[in-house]
Amino acid sequence: MPTAPLPLPELERDVLWMASQGFRATAIAKQHHMSEGGVKNIYWRITHRLGTRNLVHSVAHGLITGIIGPYRDCGERRAYLRHLRRSETPCVACRLANATYVSAQCNAPLPADAGLTPTQTRVLRYLYEHDCSQSEAAQGLNMDRKRVASHMSAVYQRLGVFHMHRYDRMRAAIKIAKDRGYLE
Repeated sequence: MPTAPLPLPELERDVLWMASQGFRATAIAKQHHMSEGGVKNIYWRITHRLGTRNLVHSVAHGLITGIIGPYRDCGERRAYLRHLRRSETPCVACRLANATYVSAQCNAPLPADAGLTPTQTRVLRYLYEHDCSQSEAAQGLNMDRKRVASHMSAVYQRLGVFHMHRYDRMRAAIKIAKDRGYLE
């Protein structure tokens, strides 16, 4: 993975993103309420800061290093999650944002009492024993599906695995719960 990108001010980042989407200087100038010459001046500043030869090279460099992504809000965790929901490969900017978020979550201290309530333990035990989805567990436990999801969200937070991808959370939560003796 590339190193952290050189920081660009928000305006320059937005102008670079708009250029990557094919907007011409006149359209960018209208969007940002400035002259076309002002936009070209920003192009020059971007190429100077990035050490690139021209605007095309700057756009390519921005996409590769994660300064910009295919969406306007790339570089934020919500954009990373949107990539995953759409079954897209997350862009570099979003992967960097997610890595920063996960790192912060992993370094956050767990509460001293990370115990589970009896209902949370019952739901987690059912999911573990039957190797099923939350919807199937809701039917098996005769509970509302949203209530099961709410309990599992609390379990993930209490066990410190909420930051993981949804496919990895369950396995990690079960492993931690077994290690701590909640599923015995």
